[in-house]
Amino acid sequence: MINAKEFDKKFEKGENLDKYLDLENPLKLEDVVEDKITLSLPKNVKNKILDIAKNLNLSIEDTIKVLLAKEVGVL
Repeated sequence: MINAKEFDKKFEKGENLDKYLDLENPLKLEDVVEDKITLSLPKNVKNKILDIAKNLNLSIEDTIKVLLAKEVGVL
């Protein structure tokens, strides 16, 4: 897996990024329409997600989206 910062660097250098993209299963517009929820988490879970977010150079919200999408099998 590559983080967003590394991906951006490779993109800016003009490197081929195909191996990081799933070109056979592109997302459809209806797959990315967002719906808001409120989520309460124990502090230790929130802190672990924050650590993951920092490593991936993502916001906590985007990290939660990615983790949940992977868990339910849409990524």
